[in-house]
Amino acid sequence: MPIAQLNHNMTYQGVAMTNRYFYRTAITINTSILDELMSEFNAVVVPLVKDLQHISTQHVSIDTKEVQGFAFSTLAISGSGSNGGEEGPAWNALSFKLQRGNASTKSGGKRISGLSEANIIGNIVFPDPTYEARIAAYAEVLDDALLGPNATWVPVLVKFDPLNPGVVLADQIIASASFNYLSTQGTRKPER
Repeated sequence: MPIAQLNHNMTYQGVAMTNRYFYRTAITINTSILDELMSEFNAVVVPLVKDLQHISTQHVSIDTKEVQGFAFSTLAISGSGSNGGEEGPAWNALSFKLQRGNASTKSGGKRISGLSEANIIGNIVFPDPTYEARIAAYAEVLDDALLGPNATWVPVLVKFDPLNPGVVLADQIIASASFNYLSTQGTRKPER
């Protein structure tokens, strides 16, 4: 089945940030189908990302391409995060685990940076029920299909051939997603 790569492009503290997602569909991918995917992603996922970020995080664009094909498209977007307070360091990020269904691919991850200091205490997320609900809402959408008027887009983990970039060796539907930990400078693993 055809796979689309979607890049969500942002800036924070003058630094470009990109989050990459992969979606599979049962229909042939062309530019109008990619436009539909970007529209659904912008309506469903982007607001949840903004709910986690500081107001100085700027959302710039979404671009998509067919992984093993020629179709591509770009959508200019705007807006910023929704959390005030002092800007957090650019290296602080909420880390999410994307669980695989079997061993054909590795489990994946997603990191959201551009956080407000108001949501962080030391090296942990501030225990605020509203912010925790926002984190849970984003985690929930990571394994949910996006439903467009002409296509259903299922989020997948992709294993590429290391010797032939762009060649997909395996892909599988994301079985589940959950918040893992807050990663900080020098630590990508949770403190023990």
